[in-house]
Parts: sequence; C-alpha cells; structure tokens
Amino acid sequence: MEKSIIKDYNYYLRMERAMSQNTVASYCSDVEKFLDRMDCTNSEVLKKVDADDVTDYLGTLTGNSERSLARCLSALRSFFRWLVLEGRVADNPCDLVDAPKLGVYLPDVLSVKEVEDVLDSVDLSTWQG
Repeated sequence: MEKSIIKDYNYYLRMERAMSQNTVASYCSDVEKFLDRMDCTNSEVLKKVDADDVTDYLGTLTGNSERSLARCLSALRSFFRWLVLEGRVADNPCDLVDAPKLGVYLPDVLSVKEVEDVLDSVDLSTWQG
C-alpha cells in the first residue's frame, strides 16, 4: 500500500499542486520516511495517526535544522490534507502540531563605504555617467 500511496501523492503534487520536481521529491521522501517509521502497511493505520504520533516522529529527527523540521511538517500536513480530500482519513492530525519557530534572516547589505565606492566609480563628466 505504501508505494502506491506515495505514487498517488506524487502525482497530486506534480499535477494538481504544480510543485517543482525538487519539492515533490523532498515531500515524498519525508512522507515515505514517516510511513516507514509508523509502519503504515494499510489505510487503517493511517486513520489512527494522531498529533502525538507526528510530534513524536519530528522529535526523532535529531540533528536536523529547524527549517528541515518545518519542511517535514509541511510535507506531512500536505499529505494528510490530500488524504482528507481523497476521503481516506477523517481529519488532518498535523493541524494540531505547532511548526518550529524559524528565525528571521536579514539580507546582506553593502556598507556605507562600499556604497560610496560604487557611487564614486561613476564618471559624472559624461552623459552616460
């Protein structure tokens, strides 16, 4: 059952959600690892997955960055959302799981000296400058 459900989910991500090939591969890989860990050999097991199972699984992913954990949770949310749409499960257990807090990354900017150097490099004596 696991391989066929991953194949169907892959098709859904590619065709209906129009996700990139890399995103589809990452999401399917994350879901497949989760299904292996949960020993989901039939659809009855999927119906019994709850928020604690998802939280416990994310806890086993030691050594991963907060971004990786957030992506994994996003993949699982998408997977269970799809299962709900397909009528295979009643609700999405991931809705009750809080995403890891991601830091805000500020872009690298030029220093005042670098900006002055760029401006000074323009020859203002010509019309092109």
